[in-house]
Amino acid sequence: MACDEGTDFLENVEKKPFDPTDRPIGARNYDRDALETEQKESLSEKKLLLREDNEIYFREHPEIQGLVSLLFRFILGEKPMTGDQVQDLAGSFFSRPRHVIAKELLEILMEMECSNSIVDDLKKEVDDASEEPENLCIYQIQSSQSVMLASQPIRARSLLRANLQNPRNRQFDKKMPNIKVFGGSSHAELVEQICNRLGIQPGKVITKKFSNRETSVEINESVRGEDVYIVQSGCGEVNDNLMELMIMINACKIASAARITAVIPYFPYARQDKKDKIRTPISAKLIANMLSVAGTDHVITMDLHASQIQAFFDIPVDNLYAEPQILKWIKDNIPEWKKSVIVAPDAESVKRVTSVADRLSVDFALIHKERSGIESISNMVLVGDVQDRIAILIDDQADTCRTLCLAAEKLMDAGAVKAYAICTHGLFSGPAISRLKNSVLDEVIVTNTIPQTLHIEECSKIKVIDVSIALAEAIRRTHNGESISFLFSNIPY
Repeated sequence: MACDEGTDFLENVEKKPFDPTDRPIGARNYDRDALETEQKESLSEKKLLLREDNEIYFREHPEIQGLVSLLFRFILGEKPMTGDQVQDLAGSFFSRPRHVIAKELLEILMEMECSNSIVDDLKKEVDDASEEPENLCIYQIQSSQSVMLASQPIRARSLLRANLQNPRNRQFDKKMPNIKVFGGSSHAELVEQICNRLGIQPGKVITKKFSNRETSVEINESVRGEDVYIVQSGCGEVNDNLMELMIMINACKIASAARITAVIPYFPYARQDKKDKIRTPISAKLIANMLSVAGTDHVITMDLHASQIQAFFDIPVDNLYAEPQILKWIKDNIPEWKKSVIVAPDAESVKRVTSVADRLSVDFALIHKERSGIESISNMVLVGDVQDRIAILIDDQADTCRTLCLAAEKLMDAGAVKAYAICTHGLFSGPAISRLKNSVLDEVIVTNTIPQTLHIEECSKIKVIDVSIALAEAIRRTHNGESISFLFSNIPY
């Protein structure tokens, strides 16, 4: 009788987790380690059957296997497939049960107008809705005859790449803290775009002002043991947004977050990075100290006004570059870019400009300006030849746009055919918009590190480059413990 009860108990191990208090009487002395081992072996058998089932499915449907191979090649950088659907699908495609994969493939294939036989097979697969474990992720790599198992969709690309470099069967037992991305009130649209790229929902947070204008922050979900990222750009009401960021960081810190990363697309007070006059503060250093004291463990930003600002921190700082996106925009939108000249509007932009010029294999020029005040320029001198060529001004930020407009006039007077201005951060404060409207600039290109919706409505010359994909990839790589140096010279897909 006891033997029968023990046998029944072992049969139930597959159906529910081990619970020492829920055992038949005849099995009370059964070894706990043996039960757990039996449970693991049972789960391994299920996974093996699931792998074999997928292999049979792809052998019977070579057309689908071919599309799967194309998608893997896309993820690995060969990019034979294009389109927003594939970009959004690449990160999490194989992290779902087979019938869910079939459903997503079906949507793409129908848009591609594939043969009816493939579509019919996928429709049947979706209708059948196989009984696969919902928490099991399968990666089928035919070239290396290896299968990877993982439990976090956000790790799809890195796991795939690692497995191809060192193919082996492996199960990821060590689970990293879950990722949470919160956004401040400075740039809600960018937060949404980043979360869409990562395939997650923005964290629940409420920010508001009291009647006396104090900032109040409420984190409305648990962050204990989580990997937290807080996105807040230094624009708009700069001081209010900065204080809001500090409070959000501290709120997560005292709520026992495992790690807190401040994602600051545009770093505030970056121009106050040196003591250029007596009794003037180095405010960028003060901001660095405030972030550290608030509880920040890591900072991600983009195109700092001066790279040495990173040395103000005692914590890791990743300064991303918009250069890859800028290069792509130039090649895609300026037909005669090979005959262009990259121009630095001031001496501080020379390093950035020469880097872009070298990547494009074109000439560069420099405009030397002499200031009579903080925002006033007394004289400008062009060093270089722009006669009968397209001039492209490149700078890290556009604030009042006085320098850009005067530089464009100087270039047109020197014989330039067209003048473009490309800046990472488009602040456009004060009379900037009116100056751009009346300037000789053909287009002004900025990134979306700062909200640009209102600026675009006011001035048709302003165009926007989306850098949310770079920020999202930096977050993903940081979360997975990967290097982000790839992003310094490449656009992630």
